[in-house]
Amino acid sequence: MLHRPYTGPLVLMDATTEFDPKRLLAWQLNNTEMIGANLANADLSDIAVLIGKLSKANLSNANMQGVSFQFCPMDEAILTGVQATGVDLSFSRLRQASLKGAILVHANLEATDLRRSDLSGADLTGANLTSTQLVRTKYDNATKWPVGFDSVAARAVKTQFAAWKFGDNCKRRDCRQVATFNVHGT
Repeated sequence: MLHRPYTGPLVLMDATTEFDPKRLLAWQLNNTEMIGANLANADLSDIAVLIGKLSKANLSNANMQGVSFQFCPMDEAILTGVQATGVDLSFSRLRQASLKGAILVHANLEATDLRRSDLSGADLTGANLTSTQLVRTKYDNATKWPVGFDSVAARAVKTQFAAWKFGDNCKRRDCRQVATFNVHGT
């Protein structure tokens, strides 16, 4: 039997249902490509997305507590400063994503691809990092790993950059001295 795609109106609620913008957003995240979407400061708490396409999306400072984004391609996404306690990003791909200062306490990152991402200042306390790919992922002294986790064995790269400072006699912007620069890892 042939099934024709439904071409009628999209009904996310009926006349007795109060409009819920989060429900609409959940539908969009599951059913459309949100590549490059600006979801900065959005309240995404408790939304479940399966195979949503969020590459290059800006999710900075979003509330992602209790979110489930399983199997989602999120390469080069910006998740700087997200509040994501208990988030489930298992089996997702976040290559070259920025997770600077992200709160990922008790996050499920099982089999997540974080290669070449930036976890500087991120809190991964209690996170599940089973089979997580962290090759060339950046972290710093402020990054908090789960107890017993070996970031060197995972081939993550520890970086420590100090702010640029101008010399006393410097009149031009390109006259800079680096205070410290250390890179450890493979």
